[in-house]
Amino acid sequence: MKVERKKIYDPLLRLSHFGIAFFCLILILSAYIAEFYYEEGLLRKSFWVVHVYSGFALTFFLILRIFWGLIGPKYARWHEMWKWQEWKGAFKARRIHFKWNWGHHPMASLSYLLFYFILSFLSVTGIILSAIEHNLGPLASSFYDQLTYRKDLSELHESLSYFVILFIFSHLFALFWHENKDQIPIVQSMFSGFQYRKNNEVKNEDEKYEDEKYEDEK
Repeated sequence: MKVERKKIYDPLLRLSHFGIAFFCLILILSAYIAEFYYEEGLLRKSFWVVHVYSGFALTFFLILRIFWGLIGPKYARWHEMWKWQEWKGAFKARRIHFKWNWGHHPMASLSYLLFYFILSFLSVTGIILSAIEHNLGPLASSFYDQLTYRKDLSELHESLSYFVILFIFSHLFALFWHENKDQIPIVQSMFSGFQYRKNNEVKNEDEKYEDEKYEDEK
């Protein structure tokens, strides 16, 4: 069976992906290490400062991804991740198997949209908490030591962070599971930008046009 490949993920999309993934990891590690040092002190404070500035960096890459989803190339656009017909068809048929063209898998795109939505709330609550607790960030002059909001925001921020951790583990599991199951390179796509698939279906006219256009661009 022939395996096809196509350039799908552009450099800026991959950069925002790496930035979000890297700083999510730093945020999780810094928070848990800071909590491990339960006594107040310089070491605990240092890890929280790392956590805060990593949160600012994550927010930058998240904003970059949001705007690139509005003005970027086809497969970076948000409308390419909104696969309503595929979702509706799978729901009606009560199945998880999807057929789709190039780009994000319909199930993956649904989880990505939810992930970015929750990540936006995490960024907002994190910026406010960094101002209240550490007098850092753009809202420090407005929210520093405003303990009225601290408890509710901390609980919301922590609850949302559990979803991010769950998403990371499920995302990595799905990547490696599909790569072994389908016997095509998936993990490398965010490094090379190429997506691979097995040519076991007849292409429709839209796919033919996209492939011809891509060949011309090369």
